[in-house]
Formats: sequence, structure tokens, C-alpha cells
Amino acid sequence: MLSPRIKTGAFILEGLNSVTVTFYFYFIFWFLKTEYGFGSRENLLWAVGNGLVYVIGSLQGGRYGQRRGYLRAMRIGFAGMAACFLAGWLVNLAGWPRNIEVPVQVVIMVLATFAVCFTWPNLEALVAEGEPPRRLQRFIGIYNLVWSGVGAVTYFAGGALITTFGARNIIFLAPTLVLAVQYVIVRSLSREAGDALPTNCEGRAGSPSPAALSAPPDGEPSKAGAQRSARPTACPGSGSQCVSDSSKTSLPTNAGHPHPGVGQPESEHGHRHAPLPARTFLLMSWIANPCAYVAINTAIPLIPTLAERLGLDTRTAGFFCSIWLFTRTATFIALWQWNGWHYRFRWLAGSYIAAIVGFLSIFLSAAFPSFDRTTALLLSSIAQVVFGIGIGLIYYSSLFYSMDVGDTKGDHGGIHEAAIGAGILGGPLVGAIAVYAVPSSAMAPAWAVSAVLLVGLGVLIRMRYRPKRC
Repeated sequence: MLSPRIKTGAFILEGLNSVTVTFYFYFIFWFLKTEYGFGSRENLLWAVGNGLVYVIGSLQGGRYGQRRGYLRAMRIGFAGMAACFLAGWLVNLAGWPRNIEVPVQVVIMVLATFAVCFTWPNLEALVAEGEPPRRLQRFIGIYNLVWSGVGAVTYFAGGALITTFGARNIIFLAPTLVLAVQYVIVRSLSREAGDALPTNCEGRAGSPSPAALSAPPDGEPSKAGAQRSARPTACPGSGSQCVSDSSKTSLPTNAGHPHPGVGQPESEHGHRHAPLPARTFLLMSWIANPCAYVAINTAIPLIPTLAERLGLDTRTAGFFCSIWLFTRTATFIALWQWNGWHYRFRWLAGSYIAAIVGFLSIFLSAAFPSFDRTTALLLSSIAQVVFGIGIGLIYYSSLFYSMDVGDTKGDHGGIHEAAIGAGILGGPLVGAIAVYAVPSSAMAPAWAVSAVLLVGLGVLIRMRYRPKRC
């Protein structure tokens, strides 16, 4: 087991990483709108490129950490992002013509996205390393509160920072400074734990090296959103743990699982919640979670346009449009403390419906000319609360069921991460197609994405009432 100092360092790095990723990957759309006149279509296309790179890079970052060491992978990720953002700051200072700056900004985004893929999976590995099941769930709960809570605060304050210092000055400089601190911390941790090389299955029981013995737990990123992970697994015939290949995709089994309720979902009083196999809930959450990210990653590029319709500047938009982020964090806290939603289909389905209603209502509140500004802001704030609750429960469901169902040798993490990547890519892609198809309609992306989400809901209902045999 790694020392408490390493664990504490992992949580600190996680919080700082949430600052870095949230500030650049969320506020870049404001920068593009202000500096280059990007509208909804251009911002959505930018997000498509970001999602495509994430899908390709996220698994590579996790695999590198498993093979070469988690701390080494993080050093590469932090250094790579810092180099990209420093280059972006210098480009902004140079003031090149637009036809040169825009392609350079695309290159910076691509490289920075690839670099961030070396951070999240390996941060989660350090949190998960050597922890028994009950404490692992507690640590993952704390992990989720840190990245989501810090991200919400960053978005809340980010608009004010951009307004005060100017987008060209701060969009790259602020994350560069934070990354410098991250690099110093990870170097310090490396002096104690080396590169944190994964232990193989031939290691002796009870004799782990100062390594990340487990693959990353399931989680969100994020972040460009970077989420990410594989799970710890016990080596056959050994007391140690090892990292298994997150690219495997076999389905979970229930044999020998230490958690109560696996394969026989139960309440605190031992009563079964639903006549569905635990694996069915796992598969449902793997469908619902990417659909939630479809909505999230369509909304983020469209927030600058939405804020303009609501009469919000960058500063006030940062305050107002962070409501759903804080609500998601509050939902994580509630779900961490209360387990009555475990293995109950109505909670998963209800959260999915809430996400659809909240997502669509956010945009409808600004689309009706009959609403005055006060009414539109009130309705949008309520919609954000509903949206935050919905996506919070969906995300936590995917996390919990991936952690709770079966001994899967890291398979869940690879599937979970790939599904989130599909959502990060799919949402902006659907939105961009809708804008191109119906350019005269400001609501076209919202309607198109809502239709995709309804299809996902139909799949969940079909799985509920026509469950597959285990």
C-alpha cells in the first residue's frame, strides 16, 4: 500500500488538475467566440475534434501508466499540457493574423487533449492502490467530490478572471501556472514512490512494491473531460493485486465478489430491490452514462451563445451557468451517504428523464421570446438544478455498478472510459449536424440531442422489461 503522503498528494493533484482542465476546456469556447467570432456551429466542431482526440488518447494514457509507471505518466501529462499552454500564451502575445492563429490553436488543443489523457487514469490509480473494497468506495466518493467540487468553483470564478485579465492573457497563463505546481508535486511524490510501476501477478503476496498496484477506478473526468479507468483485481493465488489490461471487454461475473448484493441486489435490510441481475444494472449504467455526456458536451460549447441570449456577460455567465456543476456535486454527496438508490431501476430511469428534461429546458428558457429576462433566468436556473441532479445520479450509478459487480480484471474501466469518450464525441457531433441541417433554428442542437437521449431511454426500458439471461 502506498503511504498516506502519496494518497494525499494524489487528491491534491486531482483538485489542481480539475482547475486546469475546467478552466481551459470549458472557457476556450468563450475565448473562441470573443477572439475569432466562433458561433454555435464552430464551437461544436471544435468540441468534436476534442472528443475524437480524447477517445483515441484516453486509453493510451492509461496503458502507458500501467506499463511504465503512473507517476511517470503524470509527469508526461503535466509537462505536455504546460508546454502546450505556454505555447498558446506566446502565440496570443505575438498577435498573429487570424488565418494563422486559428490553425495553431487547433494544434494546441489537440496536443493538450492528448496530454491530459495521461493524467486522469493515473491519478485514479493512485487513489485506488491497495485499498480494501469498503475503503476503496469511500476514497472514490471523496475523489468524485474533489474533481466535481473544484471544477464547479473554477467555472464559477473563471468568468470573473477572464473579464478582469482578458481572455488572451489568462486562458493559457492561468493553467500553465497551476501545471507548474502540479509538476513540482508529482516530482516530489516520485522521489518517495519512484515511477509507481504496476506490480505483475508474479509478485509475492504481502510484498507490494511502492507501485500503483491497481488500475484506476471508474470515474469522470471531466473534464476535456478525461475519465478514465480500470479496476483493481486480485491475482489468482496471491495476496497482491495487479493491473490488468483495460482494453479487455469480457462481461462481469458474480462469483466470489466481496460486496453484498452482487447478483442479488439488496437493501440495508436484506430485501431484494428488483428482479434484475446485477449485470443488467451495470449494462444500463454503461448506456446511460455516455448519453449523459452527450448532453453535457453539447451544452458546454453552446453556453456562450445561450448566455448572450440571456443577457449575461462572461463574468455573470460563470456565476450563473455553474449552477448545474454545484448541483452535481451536491448530488454526489447525497448518493455517497445514502444507498437507497442501489439496484432500483426507477431511480436510474428517473435520473435519465430528469437529465433530458433539464437539458432541453435550459435551452427552451432562452428560446421563447414571450419570456422576459427574469423569467428566462429563473426557468434556466431551475432547469440547471434538474439537469445536475439527473447527470449526477447517472454518473454515480455507472461508478457504483462498475465497482460493485463482479471481479472483472479491469474490464469495466476500459468499457466505462470508452463509453464516456463516445459521449464526449457524440454530443457535439450530433449538435453540429443539426446546426448544418437546420441553420435557421437556434434550438436544432438541443432537439437533436434530446432525440438521441430519448432513444437511449427506450433502450433502458427495453432492458428493464426484457432482461437478458446471465
